[in-house]
Amino acid sequence: MSVGNGSLSSIPKEAVLDQLARIRSSRPFRTSKRCLSLLEYVVEQALEGHSERLKERSVGAHVFGRDPGYDTGQDPIVRYTAGEVRKRLAQYYQEPGHEHELRMDFPAGSYVPEFHLPAEPLPQPLPPPPPPPPPVSKLRRKLWLAWPVSVVLIVAATLGVLSWRSKTVVDRFWEPVFSDSSPVLLSVGEAKVYSFREPMRSEIARRAGESYKAGHSVPLVKTQLAELLPVWGEYVGIGNSVCVARLAAFLSRHGKNFSVRGATATSLADLRGGPAILIGAFSNDWTLRLTDGFRFALKYDPERSTGAIWDRTKPQGEGWEVRDAWPHPETWTNYGLVSRIRHPSTGRVLITAFGVDRCGSEAAAELLTSAEYLGEALRNVPAGWERKNIQIVFSSPVVGDNAGPPKPLAVHVW
Repeated sequence: MSVGNGSLSSIPKEAVLDQLARIRSSRPFRTSKRCLSLLEYVVEQALEGHSERLKERSVGAHVFGRDPGYDTGQDPIVRYTAGEVRKRLAQYYQEPGHEHELRMDFPAGSYVPEFHLPAEPLPQPLPPPPPPPPPVSKLRRKLWLAWPVSVVLIVAATLGVLSWRSKTVVDRFWEPVFSDSSPVLLSVGEAKVYSFREPMRSEIARRAGESYKAGHSVPLVKTQLAELLPVWGEYVGIGNSVCVARLAAFLSRHGKNFSVRGATATSLADLRGGPAILIGAFSNDWTLRLTDGFRFALKYDPERSTGAIWDRTKPQGEGWEVRDAWPHPETWTNYGLVSRIRHPSTGRVLITAFGVDRCGSEAAAELLTSAEYLGEALRNVPAGWERKNIQIVFSSPVVGDNAGPPKPLAVHVW
């Protein structure tokens, strides 16, 4: 039974609130205060029958403190968080033990929750035993004995076809990786970080400590380039870390062995040893080397301080660019690229996952592992794409430090 706002006669409010309490304390929602606040608000308003408060601008004002007249087109925080709530609810109900609980759904395109009573499975009657075969002649008996073999072959062929058709678009995309017996290498880009040499390092630490105690910002410090000490290969950005975690969990669920290595510690011999996933854009030198020459590639313009995914088929090299500005505004749009290529330099399947700027790798991992987003990207590609090279350019809205869902912009298959 589906019950929406204003019609809860079939489901007691206490049952809905009890289910909300269970979801509130669950693993998917304990880690996101923003998602939990949105879910609690829409459920409470639905229970009270206040459908007029379940509009995007109203939710933004009551839950996230936005001005009542704010521009929802420029600030998609409600749409982004609602998408996260849907994903976390799906994770919750996929966990064992929740299949017979009252179900909360958050339909796409609406902020009105729905509540469903758990369905009881119907008992399936046992098929009747087959009748005994009638007496037959010796020749007919031989034909009769040949029938089971034919039936087995037909059933096996049918199951093979059904098995192929039942594979999701994610399974078909990753088939070249899963069918390779070698472990997958996740080569992750490291941030190019600088520290200071002594005694400047201790002096900055002392000033920062004093400013922190006094509640002031850290003062600017003038120094020489000789005082800077490169510490490359030691730090990984949050977006790349999230990407590694999601892809590692995805590979583990599919029983695929893998290893993780920093890009600076990755050699060409490593990339030739099996399938590889390159994570990170300008932080990963292998990404820059091995995507150069294909239709979609990375490009950085130092004069304009912009990074971009550019299209080599365009006369002026147009593409999708992000200005290298700090700090970024509260909401902005990132662009990224995922690829699956049997690379001529390694002879193995190579997958890329990155964005032009921070958070892009996180959105790339979501695109690579989501049947919804990957299916949208590959909906109109030519038949036989499973055996071909693929590049997908995508955009991702960024709100604060959170990457929004990826949206495919351009696809190239060859």
